[in-house]
Amino acid sequence: MSERLLKIGQRIEVSGKDVRGVIAYVGMTSFAVGKWVGVILDEPKGKNNGSIKGQTYFSCDENYGMFVRPTQLVFLDEGGNQIDVGEVQTPEEKPRSRLSSSRLSLNRSTSSLGSKTQLTSPGGGGASSGQSSIPT
Repeated sequence: MSERLLKIGQRIEVSGKDVRGVIAYVGMTSFAVGKWVGVILDEPKGKNNGSIKGQTYFSCDENYGMFVRPTQLVFLDEGGNQIDVGEVQTPEEKPRSRLSSSRLSLNRSTSSLGSKTQLTSPGGGGASSGQSSIPT
């Protein structure tokens, strides 16, 4: 599932429930562990108004609200057609060609090891300080 589509205002369909609506809440709740999505439905086929056990997560008319797991969502475009989430790619998901800052830092630190490192040849003999047993 694309986290990019998991945002307030996104049109969705709830898989297996034959209902459509709009995402109104994404996050943790006090009624159950894990990430939940609050949906304002197009029809009064829900179970709440955006509040559960006295906690308000979003507001809508009674029976127009429903909480579902993110895995239950089918994302829809403006025309009501399903969006193929495999084709949706955010800049964060695109392959990167630059080294991350931690790899750059590691790359810089290895260049200072030089003569302080003792290399061992495949034959088991150690190289003397400042000399390399790696064939050149």
